[in-house]
Amino acid sequence: MNRFTHATDQELLQAIQQANQEAFEVLYYRYYAWLCKIAYKRIPSHELVEELVQDVWVNVWQKANRLDSHGNIQAYLYATLRNKILYILRSERNRKYFQNKIRELSTGMNQPSVDESLSEKAMVAFLQEAIASLSPQCREAFLLSREEQLSYREIAQRMQISVSTVEKHIGKALQVIRFKLAQWNRMLLVGGILVATVVKYILFDTCWD
Repeated sequence: MNRFTHATDQELLQAIQQANQEAFEVLYYRYYAWLCKIAYKRIPSHELVEELVQDVWVNVWQKANRLDSHGNIQAYLYATLRNKILYILRSERNRKYFQNKIRELSTGMNQPSVDESLSEKAMVAFLQEAIASLSPQCREAFLLSREEQLSYREIAQRMQISVSTVEKHIGKALQVIRFKLAQWNRMLLVGGILVATVVKYILFDTCWD
């Protein structure tokens, strides 16, 4: 029997901070199923859930010395998993958002060729990469403006910041994304009309009120 089987969470964390793998194993199996159950409620993918939960445990092992050994480890596990789930859901939501916008704007055009379809997917990925490179607050302000069509005043209220700060965040986001899209246009000229239309829709249709 593992000598840490009946140890408290705090005792286990203290041992883990000393790089004790037996203590880590006990804590792992104590909360593994619980974490998976939480993740399955939001992400219906066995493989992705397992990957997320494993990432949580890697996080615990690597950051053990920074954790409060007298704190609530269960709450820490939950918060870490929740943040990872939210990141996945936001990434998926952003991907679908840009794909939908491109489809909407391409309605009425000729049926795209295979090359054009690949170009569309590549542009979505390029836009996602540009947005991911923004600071967290800058990214949040931009997505609230584009996805939820909120005004600057509404974004300021949601984020609990000033309207002028919202303007700065979105201005910075537009600067970064325009630069990235300029790179895109230099790399690939296929579907230029569609690219230009998407750029106008995403970057210039802004709610100012």
